[in-house]
Amino acid sequence: MPYTGKPTEHHDVNRELAHGARPDSRSRRAFVSPAVRVQAVTMDLGQNPDAPSVGDLGPHVRGLIAASALGVAIGAFGVLLSILLFSLSTVVVYAPLLGAVAVAVWVAGRPGAVAAIVTGWGLAAWAITPPRMSFGIASRDDFVRWASSLVVGVVIGGVGFAMRRGQERAALAAEREESSRLRVERLQALAASLSAALTLEEVAGVMVDGVPAAIGARGGALGLVEGVELVIVDPRGASGQTLRPGARFPLTARAPITTAAREGKPAWAQRRREFVSRFPEGATLAPYASGALAVPVFVGERLAGAMGFPFQDPDAITAEVRALARIAADLGGQALERAGLYELERSSRESLDRVLAVAPRFQQGSTPEAVVISVCAEARRAFGCDVVQIWTPADEEQLEVTWRDPPSDVIPPGTRIDFADFPGLIDTMRAFRSMFVQNAQSHTSGEAQRHATRVGCSPHCGSRSSSEHSSSGSSRSSGSVRSRSRTRRWSP
Repeated sequence: MPYTGKPTEHHDVNRELAHGARPDSRSRRAFVSPAVRVQAVTMDLGQNPDAPSVGDLGPHVRGLIAASALGVAIGAFGVLLSILLFSLSTVVVYAPLLGAVAVAVWVAGRPGAVAAIVTGWGLAAWAITPPRMSFGIASRDDFVRWASSLVVGVVIGGVGFAMRRGQERAALAAEREESSRLRVERLQALAASLSAALTLEEVAGVMVDGVPAAIGARGGALGLVEGVELVIVDPRGASGQTLRPGARFPLTARAPITTAAREGKPAWAQRRREFVSRFPEGATLAPYASGALAVPVFVGERLAGAMGFPFQDPDAITAEVRALARIAADLGGQALERAGLYELERSSRESLDRVLAVAPRFQQGSTPEAVVISVCAEARRAFGCDVVQIWTPADEEQLEVTWRDPPSDVIPPGTRIDFADFPGLIDTMRAFRSMFVQNAQSHTSGEAQRHATRVGCSPHCGSRSSSEHSSSGSSRSSGSVRSRSRTRRWSP
């Protein structure tokens, strides 16, 4: 459902869900509360315009009644023709009744044929079989003629129904074949479009526009897993988007798209009542849908996210639809992997261009201070990290911060840290190697750990260090690259 407004300052979970917004920390506990489920059920039974009203017989029963009524009319018309023929001769003619059965089975099917037989021969026994205007039959010959014509009428009805059913099956098979052909062609077009998509947003746009058309859904949304949440990807203007781009949902939410992203297998509901019962949060997000389907998206062997599709018609999620959706999700996973690799390649190329652009400055007589400042600034842009700083060994026991980008009052130039507070760093510098630490807070201690905490390094913070040496072979300085965020870009 397209986003039509901004969440208000009041923490109304249902309103936020209706706009696809992320509940905050105070309202998240109510995300799966019974109140939401009760409201979803109430909305389904009381506000859903597609819900059947009290006393509604349904399309199947109405069709049977209409076919039977048509059969009665055809049978009565056949009796009327027999009466007209009887007025022209002294012999009872049952041929119009046989013709009425043939017409009824062709026009109204089996219910119409049965109604025509019962009506025609019942009225004939009363209106034209001697004695007339009585259900009694005068002679044995009259009964044989009446009964034999009835048997022939039943045979005609049976043969006609068999022929009609065969034609209906053939037409249905042709329709299904045509539908399958169109879906395969749409999948082929989807694969071609995905092969040309180079960014995550382009992949999402192709998926949101192409997959719903291929499987007959009303729209779709692609979400990627980030930690314990599912984040809806922005498809950049795709018309079929059903959830607000950037919306975040806990993986524990009871919705088809979060269930598929959490369990790694398809999740669906065929009818509105099942939708509300099994996935109350998902039903609240799509009040117009009778059912919904979600399939997981894998990038290689990793579960990367899921894609969800609402369906307006009940019982539309057939085995073929689920199979096509899974194929489309596999194609999307491959496209996401290509887009991630392309993004990494582009980022690496830009980083190399920045490094090459910095090199001439070192040969133009820049001061050591200017070189250090330029190196930190370019390294921060090239690696997309939060902090870059250069340390210089002050003596055998301590490091001194030469420069930091961005500058900070917490660790100003000249700050000294003991080698013992950063285990392994002195050995890395002496061996002129690189060093990577996944968790900066657990790896450091003392003043280094306090600095990491004060600058905002979370337990997910990473740190990479490398050493520079002088012409005499001694270690001169160490560069540190730190990242406070868990993930800046999605990557395969």
